[in-house]
Amino acid sequence: MSDGSSHVGGRNGPSGADRFGHDGAYNFIGNALPVLAVRDGSGWHLDPYSNNGESFYGVISDYAVTLDHPTSLLVPATGTLYNNVSGTNCWNNVSWQSSAEKISNSMAYWDAHSSRYGTVVYTYGKCALHDLRRVIGTTAMQNLLKNYATAHWYGISTTADFKAAAQAATSVNLSSFWTTHRIDG
Repeated sequence: MSDGSSHVGGRNGPSGADRFGHDGAYNFIGNALPVLAVRDGSGWHLDPYSNNGESFYGVISDYAVTLDHPTSLLVPATGTLYNNVSGTNCWNNVSWQSSAEKISNSMAYWDAHSSRYGTVVYTYGKCALHDLRRVIGTTAMQNLLKNYATAHWYGISTTADFKAAAQAATSVNLSSFWTTHRIDG
């Protein structure tokens, strides 16, 4: 449309390349339908909207996806290398910008520090998981991830739950690991 608005399904969307809106000829309809809030033992989870990462707390969505793309296009997916990051010595390249910066910071923190979100959460987070595998061993890590996913399938997952499951998977005390890798919770 020439007026700059997005017209999808009879509705005009806001300008912007985000989960719902448009940018030039592209329409983004990821949040055209509302995401329901979750209420659990901790109460309602009504986190404010954030365009960084996935700030929505939900127990819905189970997708099977097939990607059809040119072989020259790199597509990140579970279990694959992306940009040749295998985890070998990746923690050696970590550089924190402040003492407040942590992998486990809230989405409110990342909204205020959005330029660092991808680096800290996706790169440093991935490195922390590789380091955890080195500390507890590959077999223990595989069992941890399988058992944790099974136990939390269609449920609520927290950092504290994952840390407790990791500690239960090994006889190594992981307290200093979580501190070094700045993972609270």
